Amino acid sequence: MDLGADAHPAARQLGVHSDATVIDGLRSIRVPALVIVGSEDRRFLAAKDYLADRIPNASGLVIAGGRHSVHRTHSTEVGRAIVSFLEAHYLV
Repeated sequence: MDLGADAHPAARQLGVHSDATVIDGLRSIRVPALVIVGSEDRRFLAAKDYLADRIPNASGLVIAGGRHSVHRTHSTEVGRAIVSFLEAHYLV
């Protein structure tokens, strides 16, 4: 996973962890979170539930017909979901 030259060093490490650092830190996230997955991304449907259950104030969303790159193939639906989420949690 190439995050680009400007990525923070800590962000680069997320893709190479071989321990539970990220998973163990989920409950410490203190901002609302939206976890989006495509309905056809069967490998990650359970991951969406796992993340949404463990991150406080998180919600999960399944985009019908989407696969792993749902943000590319269903960008309109994903964009609407993100705007709605931001309006509900941050733009009050």
